[in-house]
Amino acid sequence: MVQRLPRRLSPKAKQRLVRAGADESVCALVSVAGVTDSDDLISRMAALGGTVQSWDRETGLLTVDLPAAQLGNLAELSGVVQVDADDLYRPS
Repeated sequence: MVQRLPRRLSPKAKQRLVRAGADESVCALVSVAGVTDSDDLISRMAALGGTVQSWDRETGLLTVDLPAAQLGNLAELSGVVQVDADDLYRPS
């Protein structure tokens, strides 16, 4: 069965999703719309198993740790504009 990949996923995030192992976790950089209800979005990300690490409300960028298999669902959340996934986004 072919998996549908949301357009809001970057090429790197699509690759991570397709190759995701069952227990693989990923740190995603998420661009959100300025009118997004932050509490609602955070609770929807938590329902996917995600934990918000940082959120710069001025730029609309946040980082979230979540299971790699949930990247597509993250991209489909209302208010999400773009999702990228790379180990470079992990805080040191």
